[in-house]
Amino acid sequence: PQAYNWYNNATASSNRLNYEYVLALPQTINSDGEEFPIEISKKDLNVKYAYSCIPKITCSVFLIACVNTNEAMNLPSGTSNLFLDNNYMGETYFDTQVSEDSINISFGTDSRIVSERKILKEYTAKKFMSGSITKTYDVEITIHNNKSESANINLEDQIPLSSNSQIVIESINIDNAISNIETGKLTWNISMQPNEVVKKHFTFSIKYPKGKRLNL
Repeated sequence: PQAYNWYNNATASSNRLNYEYVLALPQTINSDGEEFPIEISKKDLNVKYAYSCIPKITCSVFLIACVNTNEAMNLPSGTSNLFLDNNYMGETYFDTQVSEDSINISFGTDSRIVSERKILKEYTAKKFMSGSITKTYDVEITIHNNKSESANINLEDQIPLSSNSQIVIESINIDNAISNIETGKLTWNISMQPNEVVKKHFTFSIKYPKGKRLNL
């Protein structure tokens, strides 16, 4: 549908509940049941791009655009069309009513950056002591940047949490990750050069009664 650009003739105002635009020029809209988009405001936002990867959930690497919440506070929430380098990427819900410092918008996966997560068997140990078993796990995450450009990647994983007093989990090594004790989340902010490969390790142990089955 044809879009009419009225943003040069729209006056913005706010009250206690919302933000509204008053149009200076009248316009006839056909009552034919078709969509009639109207562009009443145009705003350039400062956007920072980074990659996000959570290999415990999926090994895909996502391109994320971060918008400062203060800059977007006067924009309405709603379904938005995403374009990257003038290419249509699909739709997303743009939620400006958030409490975080930034609004994150995903542009999908980038197949040129590959991740792999595996538990190294040669470093996994099991000990039997006084009716209990202690297992030690060493997790290796590998990131391949196959792009010809550098990339900043936010890598996340997690040390398991226990809600059972009979199961004790201890963090042994987190490879310089930022750790959240309450959630067990580990975060690495990695700056990668073109065609670089980066490996991250973290190690933890689980002590539990004999005969009890674990679901990691």
